[in-house]
Amino acid sequence: MFVVTDFKASKFDVELGAGYGFTPGSDRFVLKAIIGYAFPVPGKSDNGSSGTSSLGMGTSARATQEPVITK
Repeated sequence: MFVVTDFKASKFDVELGAGYGFTPGSDRFVLKAIIGYAFPVPGKSDNGSSGTSSLGMGTSARATQEPVITK
């Protein structure tokens, strides 16, 4: 079981946590720290809106095409 907090510090995403294992095969006490950084993409602004639509839930990364049926 872990207790975790995550927050943004400047351009970094930080996740800190402490956990305890309840089974004989697990570690009894664990500390974790994850530091993430999103590399800048050329042509994309920092606020995330580049003028193009982004993918959302239920959208496909590829353009939809009619299925090809062969016999």
